Amino acid sequence: MGSPLPGVVSAVTVYRRGAAVRRAFDLPAGLTEVSLGPLPRALEDGAVRVVECGASTVRELRVALAVFDPDDALPSSDSESLEAARLAVAHAEARVETLRANLEALSKLTSGPRRHPKDQLPPASPHAARLELAAFRTERELAWRGALLDAEDVLASAIERRTAEERRESDATNARRNRVDELRKRVDLVFASATTEPTRLVLEYGVPGATWSASYVLRFDDTLTQARLERRAYVAHHSAEDWRDVALTLSTAEPTRFTSLPELPSFRIGRRQPPPARRGWREPPAGADALFADYDAGYEKIRGVSKPKSVKKTKKRPEPTPKHARMESTMASGPMAMADEAEESFAGAVAPPPPPPAMAPPGMAPAPQSMPFGPPLGVAAAGGAPPPRGAMPARMMSKRAAPPEPPAPEPEPVGVAIDVDLLAYARLRLAFVEEPRRGKLVALDPAEAYADALGDLDADVDVLLEGARKSAMVLRPLPPGTTHAASVEGFDHAFVAETRVDIPADGAWHLVRLEEEALDAEARLVVVPRESEDAFRFVRLRPRVAPLLRGPADVFVGERYLLTRELPPTSPGGELRLGLGVDPNVRVARNVRFEEHAAGLISRSTELVHDVEVELRSSATSQVTVEVRERVPTTREGEDDIEVREDDVKPAWQPWEPDASDTPQGRFDGGRRWVVPLQPGETRTLRARWTVRIAAKNELVGGNRREP
Repeated sequence: MGSPLPGVVSAVTVYRRGAAVRRAFDLPAGLTEVSLGPLPRALEDGAVRVVECGASTVRELRVALAVFDPDDALPSSDSESLEAARLAVAHAEARVETLRANLEALSKLTSGPRRHPKDQLPPASPHAARLELAAFRTERELAWRGALLDAEDVLASAIERRTAEERRESDATNARRNRVDELRKRVDLVFASATTEPTRLVLEYGVPGATWSASYVLRFDDTLTQARLERRAYVAHHSAEDWRDVALTLSTAEPTRFTSLPELPSFRIGRRQPPPARRGWREPPAGADALFADYDAGYEKIRGVSKPKSVKKTKKRPEPTPKHARMESTMASGPMAMADEAEESFAGAVAPPPPPPAMAPPGMAPAPQSMPFGPPLGVAAAGGAPPPRGAMPARMMSKRAAPPEPPAPEPEPVGVAIDVDLLAYARLRLAFVEEPRRGKLVALDPAEAYADALGDLDADVDVLLEGARKSAMVLRPLPPGTTHAASVEGFDHAFVAETRVDIPADGAWHLVRLEEEALDAEARLVVVPRESEDAFRFVRLRPRVAPLLRGPADVFVGERYLLTRELPPTSPGGELRLGLGVDPNVRVARNVRFEEHAAGLISRSTELVHDVEVELRSSATSQVTVEVRERVPTTREGEDDIEVREDDVKPAWQPWEPDASDTPQGRFDGGRRWVVPLQPGETRTLRARWTVRIAAKNELVGGNRREP
């Protein structure tokens, strides 16, 4: 087939676990077969398919292992330049450490105090020596500090060069992860006819281990009414091939889950119709075992004489016993000679076990088990030598030889399962005569196919393939706050990156930008004055284009970074409620007044009057909407002697029933809320009065005077 064509990776689809890689090849005209590679050794054979092939038709596709020469176009790994860069960094670090040590020693070089007895005057001060020491310190300090600055610049340049060399070495190592003496996979294609013109061929194959996780950037304007959602993703793979300038698609689906479409049978009135033929599937022919009848019959005649155990070794015929000697002398006619010839012709072959009676074709009886050396039935019936002791009588033999009645054919159900392995036509072979499924097509194990293709190359194919698969599954830990991508509400979605990206095969997580979407935001401040005086900001968003997966989001208001929150899974058109912390521009104060007095002349009762006043003050630069939540007392069913009455509420409020996420503990009754707008610098007061009327003989648990 010539030298393999390397091709270029053009597009990649990363699933939850695994990826589908599309590699493009430019084929010249006049080709009837071509070899494509090198491809990753962890490539999944069952996922290889030709996506695009122009006007040509692929007749056969095979996956094989081969040893490839290095690609000269790839950057070579130069260990000498990397070692030189590391040595330069070591020299620069030593120079910096030496200068710092000199400056530290110079700082300790000082002139000590003059010592003299207390009863004597101090000697004259040596001004000249002190001045020379000070001048020496100043000169050395200036020189060494300048040299230290230069050495630090040299060190920074050396570190930068070392980093570039390490990156270059890493890229070259990733591209040459499989060395010359290692095996990689290739794909061999055979066309139905020669290509008449240059053709672009796109091959798709699957690799394990690749995965991704979602991440976001959410940018609000200063009024929290408009938002832009930027979808990002962390992608990692270790497939032994770098993805350079590829079109990236990220999917939440499972790539290896097999699902067949249901077949809906139709109900018809009339004669039974045969089931429709399956596309790409043909049932194996019936009665193939009849081809081995003569083979089995010949072995049955010599089974008691010669039982070879290997194809390469032949056992010597044992010496006949006296009993066998008498039989041979009596039956030295033509039938025995035929048996001897059959023995010699089958000597050195392995005798398979006889097939069961049900395996025999119609009209043919299985070979008798009790006649290892006896003549055929026709010879004994014609007056020849009598049958040996233990042989079956002729009348019984005739009954046994009668062909059994074939069973009535059962109709094949429409939903019968298909052996998927038999659809892999390139890996099918005919089973050997000694195997249980002799004469039938069986799928060859990939390891056996690889071993046959490698020939005399000494390599443990199973170990190599399993090692490549395990290496592809080794990835670095997920970034903080991220999780693996998953479907939303049972539905999968594919996200397409707007630009082409580069993702090295180093097992690390690489951040890529997918797309950006404009969202309408509805901001609201929520305050519960009974519990806290802080006003919490909440924003409601509705994604329209694509769902939101679970992942962290960096939130910005204007140009200021606010916080990082985890976004819950949200389907398109669903509502996302996001908390943004406390708004310091809104102040809240709550005051309560309580009164208790008697009411009624005939039926004496007690009225507990509650006056609640909530004051809101805004110092924001724009209008804000504030939701103030309160709770009034409620009565249980059957409490007829207790009445709760809402007397005066300004402005009017409305009932409030929290979501399940707001009250995970259970039921919540008596909720009320105000929704009021606040202009910049405005102060508003909200008032509510409710009365609890109870019988005079009763009293609230814990006392009537309570904070509501």
